[in-house]
Amino acid sequence: MLDNRISLTQGLYQQKQLDKQTWQVTFSDQSHAIFKAHFKFMPLLPAFLQIDIAAELAGLKIIAIKQAKYIKPIKPNDQVEYSLVEEKTDHWLLKITDNTTTLSLIKIIATKKNEP
Repeated sequence: MLDNRISLTQGLYQQKQLDKQTWQVTFSDQSHAIFKAHFKFMPLLPAFLQIDIAAELAGLKIIAIKQAKYIKPIKPNDQVEYSLVEEKTDHWLLKITDNTTTLSLIKIIATKKNEP
């Protein structure tokens, strides 16, 4: 059963919810297994985990990725803001930013986990 597996994001980040749709996320250092594996000499957060983290934060079940633009990498120890806005039913815009820069813009189709 999938719910019994260890999450790839376990210990990867700490979060603080700022409002209903925004979270401050602080990533672990390069000693985390994800950063060791991706990549050894230039550790970066894999793109798929940017989306998985958003799903964890908002309690979403991802159905499809409609569009993704990765502008700048997310590195160990980075502190970023995740913002998820439902543009229309089940269509979400994920925006990841640091203090001054948009790092990623991702359009997803997702449902709340407590919905069918």
